[in-house]
Amino acid sequence: MNGSFPSLKICLATSISAHSRTRGFVRALAALGHRLMIVNERDFIPLRPTRAGKLANRVTRKRRRNAYNSAVRENVAAWKPELVLVFKGTYLRAETMAELKTLKRPPRAFLLNYDDFFSAAASNLIGDLEQLVRHYDCVFTTRRCNVDELKAIGARRALYLPFCYDPAFHFPVEPTKAERRRLAGRVVFIGSYEPERAAALSKLPPGDLAVWGNNWRGRGPASLRRAVRGRPLTGLDFSRGLNSALIALNFFRRANRDRLNSRSFELPACGAFTLSERSEELAAFFREDREVVMFDGPDELRDKTAYYLKNEAERTAIARAGYERVRRDPNTILDRVKVILREYFEPG
Repeated sequence: MNGSFPSLKICLATSISAHSRTRGFVRALAALGHRLMIVNERDFIPLRPTRAGKLANRVTRKRRRNAYNSAVRENVAAWKPELVLVFKGTYLRAETMAELKTLKRPPRAFLLNYDDFFSAAASNLIGDLEQLVRHYDCVFTTRRCNVDELKAIGARRALYLPFCYDPAFHFPVEPTKAERRRLAGRVVFIGSYEPERAAALSKLPPGDLAVWGNNWRGRGPASLRRAVRGRPLTGLDFSRGLNSALIALNFFRRANRDRLNSRSFELPACGAFTLSERSEELAAFFREDREVVMFDGPDELRDKTAYYLKNEAERTAIARAGYERVRRDPNTILDRVKVILREYFEPG
């Protein structure tokens, strides 16, 4: 026994790249003593951010998807895991999951998705979703709105599993003077371009702002473009960037119908003063104006940014309280893994 659960043989069908969230789940499962076999989607369908790379993926996608599904079937049949844990499952086919259930020792199968299952965003689409979900014993979603939607299309069991943070990377890191100059201004945002985010950020003085993320180059007003520094900060640079600034911003993704996200936990865990879009779900985890500060719309963002830049004592106290809250409550990757395993051993 390890903790309250015996050791399992677990097959992870997932996408693992340099800084993917699933690496934290791998570490947590291994730390609990489970034996893991990974079928990495990226070995079959690699990330190719260039235009030529994306075209190559489109041309070869059917063949690569076939190879990936074959690898999942063959590895599960040979290794005989008790649990197959799928992250997102974009390229898995319904017939693959159905075939796993016909094995002599069929594994239980869980699906976990960090995007909105029903989002219109192209990167989130799972073409076989209605057929796929019927073959999972349980589907975990990070959005409350997805629970009833999944049940409506035939999910046997759907559970809300909130976002979390990874203590291996999300903790206060003291940047050097050179890192402070390189990484941030007085206000930092780390995240991808979206029109609503650009409209809100353009309300802030560009000299105060540092923006790190994908798809920002050449977009938004000229003043905002001057604040764009580069691609998203990853690894320990994420915390260094946050701790190089006085205020760290958090926006939800409209396409994903976010009311909570991973940044909701990651920013306070790094010790940052968090100024986030307001939501009831965020307020269920943090006390507003005591552990994080929230805003609705660009004008309130502008006004609160200006206020807290001038009020160091309040800002420092709130950052400290947010850090203490996130470290005290069970919101790590390990905590979420334990919820998933409890569903295996004690299904509802």
